[in-house]
Amino acid sequence: MIDLEKLPKPEVIEELDFEQIHAEQLADVKARLEARGYSFDTGGLNSEVIAIVLQATSFRELEVRSRINNAARSNLLAFAFKNGLEQLAAWLGVARLEGESDERLKRRYQLATIGRSAGGPPERYKDIALKASAEVRDVKVWSDEDSPLVNVAVLSAIGDGSASMSLLAIVRAALEQKSVKVTNDRFNVMSAVRRTEDLHLRARLAPDAPASLIEAIGPHLKSEWVKQDLLGLDLEPSWIIATGRLPGITSLEVLAPHGLIEAKGFEAIALGDIAVEYVGRGR
Repeated sequence: MIDLEKLPKPEVIEELDFEQIHAEQLADVKARLEARGYSFDTGGLNSEVIAIVLQATSFRELEVRSRINNAARSNLLAFAFKNGLEQLAAWLGVARLEGESDERLKRRYQLATIGRSAGGPPERYKDIALKASAEVRDVKVWSDEDSPLVNVAVLSAIGDGSASMSLLAIVRAALEQKSVKVTNDRFNVMSAVRRTEDLHLRARLAPDAPASLIEAIGPHLKSEWVKQDLLGLDLEPSWIIATGRLPGITSLEVLAPHGLIEAKGFEAIALGDIAVEYVGRGR
């Protein structure tokens, strides 16, 4: 899918800065007055009435140009938000779920557009799974070659990403609707979190760092990990060290796991127990 955040802002009318607008208005007024036999010279004084009026009209034009462009952009998916986004999505029959963010709604709109074919493309099934519940954070859909079995890995927005049995049942029911699936398709709905990795770390503190930092490393790593795009994301020791080295921690060593933990495209790795061994203080 196209990354909407990388699209440039379109301009319906040219956006000028204040100084440019003011200079053009000043030249226009001067030409009009002199054409009628009036002298024109504010002497560069901002206190002159005509200078004050031109400043006001220049600001007004700047604001109008900005409003016109913003209004036009709100009709484009990349720049629509809140109620305007809902109106745009409704045209394709996509409605916001309770508590759904603008970013997630935009993503479902894109999937609904790509997957409008009734032939059961992955994007269509992914759209159906995301629409089934706002608890579905992400979905991976794939099939083995020449197999009617459609695999659907569900990543939950709750906790470490493990999908509960009730969530998997909701997604399966949505996919099994007669209006959704192709006749010979069969679904294998599973949790995307297929493995949980425990961490064993060794940390050294700065001389003036509070001892409580040791206990903060684990929760911090978990909270930062679940913010990632977890499907297919490898767990790298370098990420653990870079993320876990809070201010006041002079060194952090990964004792386990050993080396890179790879995830397949349909897998998400969850962080389990995180043990941090304190080895003293140093510079």
